[in-house]
Amino acid sequence: MGSRTNRRLLVFAIVVPALVLTACTSPPAREDTPVAAKSTTTTTAPKPVLPAGYETWSATVLSGSVSVHTDPSDAAPVIKTFERTNRFGFDPTVFGVLGETRDAAGDAWLHVQVPETEPNGTQGWVRPSNTLAIRGHNERIVIDLAAHTVTFSTAGQPVAQWSAGIGKAGTPTPRGSFYVWTKFLPEHGAAAAYGPGVLGLNAMSETIDTWQGSDPLIGIHGTRRASDLGSDVSNGCVRIEYDATTFLLAEADLGIPVDIV
Repeated sequence: MGSRTNRRLLVFAIVVPALVLTACTSPPAREDTPVAAKSTTTTTAPKPVLPAGYETWSATVLSGSVSVHTDPSDAAPVIKTFERTNRFGFDPTVFGVLGETRDAAGDAWLHVQVPETEPNGTQGWVRPSNTLAIRGHNERIVIDLAAHTVTFSTAGQPVAQWSAGIGKAGTPTPRGSFYVWTKFLPEHGAAAAYGPGVLGLNAMSETIDTWQGSDPLIGIHGTRRASDLGSDVSNGCVRIEYDATTFLLAEADLGIPVDIV
């Protein structure tokens, strides 16, 4: 009995150290190795040049001169170079702005309507710079030739509408998208027949070569004859009553769009 018991104790004594040794020499439990997060590069889109929240924009030359190119590239041909003031000298040069883009180098360009240039509807590209002041507009003038009306609206809502006289069959008022380019007032030499003055557009007659020794510019101006209103009577300009002219000269800033439809 005693010897059998001793043998059991001996076996137990041998097995236990073996188990302890095995536990000490077993490989450590595997720990998950953290995977490094993939690096990402965030590209920030260039900030728009044109302010948000407006229907259209204009760019006014503050100093120096500005060249308008046929395409958004310095290598593109120049349509025309403009000085700080327009040809009359009493208003700054203003471009109607249609939008913006970026060239291959990421530089901004403004898509503009070109004044003092034929044919009507000429467009080009200028670089925005500290020589240009960009302004947003929500005002608009719509001239409906069939209805013989001029409508002034703000943020898409009509504010005022007047009857108008338009171009005769032989000298029609040109259709298209234009803008208020200058304001020709009595102190600038505007004829008395125009009343308070003229809103000059970046549009020219398409049937008359010259007018009083200069380009046949199209304008919106007053008339003293009530019979002109609602009729086809002019050489291309749009005639409205004096009170309407006074309103537009005060409320329609340079650069706002004028749609002739």
